[in-house]
Amino acid sequence: MKLVNVKYNLNIDIKENEITVLILEKPEIRYQIVKELYCQGLGLDGSFVLSENDKIQKLSQKMEFILEPFSLDENGRKVLLQLYQEMELCCEEEFIEEKAEISAKILELMEKISIKMPYNITSSIDVSFAELCKIYNVKLESESDSFMDKMVSYIQVMSQLCGRRLFCFLNISHYMNEEQWKYFVEYIKYQKVYALFIEFHQSDMKYVDTVCIVDADYCIIDLNYSDLQHLPSDKFGENLKEFEV
Repeated sequence: MKLVNVKYNLNIDIKENEITVLILEKPEIRYQIVKELYCQGLGLDGSFVLSENDKIQKLSQKMEFILEPFSLDENGRKVLLQLYQEMELCCEEEFIEEKAEISAKILELMEKISIKMPYNITSSIDVSFAELCKIYNVKLESESDSFMDKMVSYIQVMSQLCGRRLFCFLNISHYMNEEQWKYFVEYIKYQKVYALFIEFHQSDMKYVDTVCIVDADYCIIDLNYSDLQHLPSDKFGENLKEFEV
């Protein structure tokens, strides 16, 4: 999968089962890139192009941009809509008789109640399965309130239910210790999704495969993790001139 932006001279190759990091050093470009990528994820126009196997993909359908971990909602509108559709399909394929029996019972109950009322009342069953799910408050059960469990659960739901293939995280490593980071990276790889970690500062991020740096001079620097390990952090920029493109 490739994420390309000609305006910013970005060409990021994001591979399944690998961890790709984009480091944005200059504050001015951070705002522009993050804003544009986030807005395209919402369906607005922008200059980022996402492709997979040489086919252009719509960012709003394939990418989930997680700006911060506090407002993740695995029972958001788009999730529940997809869940209700899958449940309705299952009902129509396997439980059509049970649904008909329940509808008949409800109509029978309505008729009995109507007789007791001093009004002329009529009723019919013309309710979609999604509306029934809303009435009965059908939703995904949250198993834990811990930060890591919520992150893992959200990724699983968005990938399996909503078809998200690419997950972008903004400074997510800042919320994790090394043990949590290792676990999270392993989980991402196990789920076979694509992941792009956008960071504002260079840090000693372990278990990373590829790093793309947009430095303070707008130079694009591409590294793999083995290169990054052998560079002294206090002279990071000085030792990377050979990687400028």
